[in-house]
Order: sequence, then C-alpha cells, then structure tokens
Amino acid sequence: MNEVIKNIKYKLAKKNFLAFKKAITKAQIDADKQFIDMEKKIEQLHKKIKQVKIDLMLDTTKILVEECIQNNPIIIVNILSKALKNISEHSDVEVYAHPKDITILNANLTNITTSCLFARKITLLEDENLLRGSIIARANKSIIDAQISTQLAELKNIFKIIN
Repeated sequence: MNEVIKNIKYKLAKKNFLAFKKAITKAQIDADKQFIDMEKKIEQLHKKIKQVKIDLMLDTTKILVEECIQNNPIIIVNILSKALKNISEHSDVEVYAHPKDITILNANLTNITTSCLFARKITLLEDENLLRGSIIARANKSIIDAQISTQLAELKNIFKIIN
C-alpha cells in the first residue's frame, strides 16, 4: 500500500512539475512577446522624439530669421541681390516679397539694379503670403525661390537624412 501511495505521489509530483514547466514556458514566451512589443514602442517613441526635435529646431530657426530681419530689415536687399546675380542677360525680372519687404526693396532699388547687371527691368510685387525675408523672382524662364519656408523644408530633409 505504501508503494502505491508513493507511486501516486510521484505521478502527481511529475504531473505538477510538467504543468509548472509548461506554465513557466508559456510565461517566458508571453514575456518575450511583451518585450518585443515594448522595443517597438520605444523605437517609435525615439522616432517621434527625433521629429519633435527637428520641428523645434526649424521653428526656432524660423523665429530667429524673422527676428533678424525685423531688427535689420536691410538684409532683404542682400538676399535679393544674391538671388539675382545669376539671372540671364537682358531679363525682365518680377520680384515677389512680403509688403514690408517691398517697401525696403523699393527704397534700395538703385543698389539692387547696380548689383544685378543683366536685368533689363526689375518689378517689385507684393505677396502677403510670403514670410518676411522670403523672395520669389521670375526672370524669363527661370524662377528663383528664395523663400524661408523652402530653405527650412530643405533643412528638414537634411535633418531626416542625418537622423
């Protein structure tokens, strides 16, 4: 009888051990799945953080450029002069800029035309949709896009490539 009880105890212990082992294995598999899910979530959060950092840098840059132009509005003359240096000979040029910038450009039109030797005629046109410091120039078949938003978009692309 003792032997039968020992045998029953042994079988129960073995059965409990196998059930325990199965439960441990299942728990380990579940933990591994949760760990992988957490790694994916962490990776997504890192990507979001990088994007937020890029957006913050660009917003800060935009604010700094706007402040710089507001504090030193004559900068717009330099921007336009540099933009027009490479236009083709005998071109009629249309320049679009923010109304506040057009005022400054009109006051300095003589300086601009002397730095742009090939322009036959420069027409300054207001565009309220452009940010201060942004310029779009059309000359013959060329378009010179010197918008702050375009330059910031290029920076954003560069930051994405770097990261």
